[in-house]
Amino acid sequence: MARAIAIAWLVLGLASAGCGDYGGGGTNDGTSGIPDGTTPPPPGSPPPVTVDRAVSVQAFTQTVYPIVREHCADCHAGAGPGSPSIAHPDLESAFSATVNSQKVNLTTPNRSRLVRRLAADFHYCWSDCMMNGAEMEAAISAWAEILALAAPPPGG
Repeated sequence: MARAIAIAWLVLGLASAGCGDYGGGGTNDGTSGIPDGTTPPPPGSPPPVTVDRAVSVQAFTQTVYPIVREHCADCHAGAGPGSPSIAHPDLESAFSATVNSQKVNLTTPNRSRLVRRLAADFHYCWSDCMMNGAEMEAAISAWAEILALAAPPPGG
């Protein structure tokens, strides 16, 4: 009986860890480089920037969204088994799912959950996991760069 209970707990734990998170380090709303408060930005990080949500959605459309639509939609488009729906066919839904579940860290892109799932967890890579992780990191970095360029000048 004790063995059966232990196995049940193990199965439950493994099932709940399937698409779990690393516990923070993402952004709070996709419109800024401000960390969510669970992990302080590393020394030397660029200062946080704040821009309009529409600018961030447009940046997502140009950077991360094409990658997740091409490679992650089988599971993460809303009808598949994956959650959150980061590859949803509706752009706003995909954007909200990505930022609200803290899958990107615009301050430190290599710490983004989307990068770590590929490069560290080897989660459904489309070719070489390390290269796929680097591609995702570059896309998130490009998103952050677009936001930095769109941000109002300091003190302005």
